Amino acid sequence: MPRINDLQRFDREWRTGNRDRARQMARNYVASHREEIAPVLQPLTLAEIVVLVGEYRARGLETDRIIADMWLLTEYPPQHITGTVSLGAGQED
Repeated sequence: MPRINDLQRFDREWRTGNRDRARQMARNYVASHREEIAPVLQPLTLAEIVVLVGEYRARGLETDRIIADMWLLTEYPPQHITGTVSLGAGQED
C-alpha cells in the first residue's frame, strides 16, 4: 500500500519546489508500484486519465489523484498546448 507521506512530498515538491526533483520522485514511485498502478491506468488514454484526475479531485480522492498525476508525468511526454484565445469574441457591444 502506498505511503501517504511519499505522495504528499511529491505533491508539495511539484506545486512549490523543484519540478525536476518532483519528476524523479514520480519516476521512482511509479517504478516501485508499477504492478499496482499499471492495471488501472495503463489501459486508459491520456484524455481519459485527465478526466479521471478531475473526478478524483472533485471527489476528494487526493491519494488517487496524486498517483494518477505521477503516472501522467512518467508515462506521457509534456503537452504543449498552443492556440489563439479571443476574449469577448462573438459578443456585441
